[in-house]
Amino acid sequence: CLKSKTIITDSDFSKLRLSTHLPWAKKKIEVVSPFVPSEVCSPPFEQLPKKLQGTIFALCVSAHYPHKQIPYLLKMWNQVHALQPTAKLVLVG
Repeated sequence: CLKSKTIITDSDFSKLRLSTHLPWAKKKIEVVSPFVPSEVCSPPFEQLPKKLQGTIFALCVSAHYPHKQIPYLLKMWNQVHALQPTAKLVLVG
């Protein structure tokens, strides 16, 4: 970090954490929003078992920090599930 011109992170929260632990590098830290091409996000449905093909999935990859609002996500999922009972929520963290 001492020789780095820039430190890149993907959120304001992680920038704050880095700034707290590396105060001397505060001006070097930049937030860059992640970008993933749509073709990478398209799941290979033909590889899913037949019973899951066509199923709607929501994926949340997150640590369980309070600011990540996982309890809020679960409350909101109840509303989604009421509209789409076959939809699946996958939490990874």
